[in-house]
Order: sequence, then structure tokens, then C-alpha cells
Amino acid sequence: MKRLIYSLIIVLFLINTSESTILSGVFSGTIGAVPGIYASYTYHKCLNGDTTATGANVASTQTNFPIAVHINPSNWTATERTHLAIDQTDGKRVRFFASDHTTVLPYEVEYYSETADIVTEALYWVNVGTITGNNANAGMVCIAYGNDPLGSSQEQVNATWETNFKLVQHLGDNSWGSSPEAKDSTSNAYNGTNAGATPNQAAKVRNGASFITDDNIDFGDVLDMASSSMTISGWVKIAASTTVNQGLVEKRGATGDYWNIISCRNNHGTYPRKLLFYMYDGEVVPMIASAANVDDNVWHYFAGVRTISAAIVYLDLASATHTISNGDISSTTPLRLGNSYTADEPLNGILDEIRIALTNRSADWLRLEYYSMLKTNWNGDSWLTWSAE
Repeated sequence: MKRLIYSLIIVLFLINTSESTILSGVFSGTIGAVPGIYASYTYHKCLNGDTTATGANVASTQTNFPIAVHINPSNWTATERTHLAIDQTDGKRVRFFASDHTTVLPYEVEYYSETADIVTEALYWVNVGTITGNNANAGMVCIAYGNDPLGSSQEQVNATWETNFKLVQHLGDNSWGSSPEAKDSTSNAYNGTNAGATPNQAAKVRNGASFITDDNIDFGDVLDMASSSMTISGWVKIAASTTVNQGLVEKRGATGDYWNIISCRNNHGTYPRKLLFYMYDGEVVPMIASAANVDDNVWHYFAGVRTISAAIVYLDLASATHTISNGDISSTTPLRLGNSYTADEPLNGILDEIRIALTNRSADWLRLEYYSMLKTNWNGDSWLTWSAE
């Protein structure tokens, strides 16, 4: 009898320890170590993430980094995709692990589709605790699936995006719903109200939102940056140049301080057809322009980064820098995608994967973000390779 009691005490202790480990991981970016669960799934596949010069060419190590995991007929066999469909219809009955096969990685399902019990396409965003620079990163992310031993959704949307992310917009699929339609994936829940934009348009990563004339997505008065460092990034495809500026991401009204990223009008005297990153603090207008045109009906990755002393604009990883004062750019104007609050900078194009972070991302981070989103021939990223099942 005593032996039975002691055994029960040990079991309860182990359960409590495992639960506390999992909960502590939710707030630190990973869900925590869960020994034995990996092997409980019937099937497994792992991704290698090459950051050497022949891969993503990223020298520094990145932490809590969200990568896109594309699953489709070109990188998974029909048999593997049949196994993935076991016990699920929404893609949430799987788990992602680090290379140790015990550390659980939080994930978000942006899209999942299956037909006749075989997955046709899936797109996951997975928070990878550590991606080592200039390294093969063997087994960087492993997915466990089939005969789910847990019996419930394992998706952790908010935990997928580390706390510096203040807004993450996929602009389609699972992230689009009832009003306010544009759902924010971060815990801030800065959801945007749609005013004419068309979601679920074929885009760079999967689906995005298209804009024309007075279309916009309005988030209200959020993200007053003051003197904070920040990074705005995403993908844009502008159909054609116009005689007015075209707003991508804007927090600008008729008066007062503001910040925005725009495509400059084709008759601009200094920066025609360039990508501009503006910040106005009441006295000066620090702005920096890309070297290449952005309004050419081609997909472009863009980013605007503000540090204490500089503004940096990126267009397809080519950057330009401007020295700035660390002025206050607080604004009570609503944040909008696709136009300014005064509706005088309408975008004629498509946006995808818009992200705003309250930190100045490094060039290596942005380079990895660029490569982590690419989808070539329905195969994940050129720097990623899958192991066999």
C-alpha cells in the first residue's frame, strides 16, 4: 500500500513539474521541454536551416525568430501529407520541436487545407528559439504528427511572436474574420477595420490584401512611437506609378507629428518612384529613400528601421541610411494600411505580411526575415531543406 502511495506522489510531482515547465515556456518564447511527447507521435520530419554563405548568409545568431514553414506537394510526398492529415482537419494537432526533440516551439497556423484525407497545402509560422549564424542548423525545427497523443489543438498564436512585435498582419486566410476584419497575431490584439481592401489575394508568402482608390485598413490610434526605436516591414506589389504618393503603412494626419512608409509619386522632384521612410517630430522631416524604384508591378520586401541616431530604409535588402535626431514622433492619428488618414495617398497594389516591432532590427534579422518568407516553386526557402520522414 505504501509503495502505491509513494508511486502516486512521484507521478503527481512529475505532472506538476512538466506543467510548470510548459507554462514558463509560454512566456519566454518556447513552450518548454516535454520529454517523451516527440516519440509519442507516429511520424516526424525536420528542417535544416543553412545560414552559411551558401544559404541565407546570416552571420549573427537570432533568437525567438518566426520562420514560415511551407508544406505542399513539392516538398512533402503524398504519403507524408496523408500522415499529416491523420487526426486533424485544421492543422493544429501537431507539435513543433527544437533539434533536442524535447523543447516545444510555439506556432501559428496561417493556412491549412486537405482534400480526401491528404494535405494539399499548409503554412505554419514557428518561433525558433535559436538560429545560429553561419551554421548548418541541422534539425533546426522538427514537426511531430500522426496519431496525436494529446487530442487537442497545440496552436499558440500569441507565443509565436516575441514581445517586441506589436503588430503582425497576414491579411488573409485564418487571420481574416468578422469586423474588425484584419486580425493581429500578437497579444496586443490591434485588429484593423477594413474599408474597401480586398483580402485573400494571391501574394508573396500566401495571401494578402489589395488596395485601390480610397481603400484602407484602419487600426485606430495605436503605436504612438514617441522616441522609441522601431521597425516596420512587409511585402508590397504596386501595380503602377501615379501622380500621387502611395501609402503602405501610415500614421499621418493633416497636422502634427507622424511617421509613414510611402511610394513616392512619379513626378516627385527628388525621389520619383522611390520607397520613402518619413518621420516628422515638429521641426524637421527625417526621410530616407531607396535607390531602386518600387512601383514596377513586382513584389518587393521593404523595411524602415529607426534607431536612436539613424533612419534606415531597406528595399529587397539594399539599404540606405540617414542620420537623425531622436525626436518625439508621437501621433494621435489612426494607424492605416493602404492610405493616410487624410485619404490623399491611396495605394494601388497588394500588401502582405506587415509587421511593426518596437525595436531596431539588425540587418541580419531582416535578411533572415526576407529569406524565411520566400516560397519558391511551392518549396519553402532556398536555405531550408527537409529530412526524410
